[in-house]
Amino acid sequence: MATGPNNFLCFTFKVFKEFSDWIFSLSGLDYTIAAVTIAILLSKGLDVNEQNSVGSFFFLIGQVLITMNAQ
Repeated sequence: MATGPNNFLCFTFKVFKEFSDWIFSLSGLDYTIAAVTIAILLSKGLDVNEQNSVGSFFFLIGQVLITMNAQ
């Protein structure tokens, strides 16, 4: 089996596609519960400044997506 950047990108895209399909299949309540759970898990072991930085990073990703879709 060949390995290399192309196989990694194909694998990464497949995993991302499966994850995004799962996210888009959630109800509003399930979506909120998933978001809260992920936020709590990400915050463990981080100090206040690190939590702020991670939150700002995800907020920026959301803003870029909104801006791209508005064009």
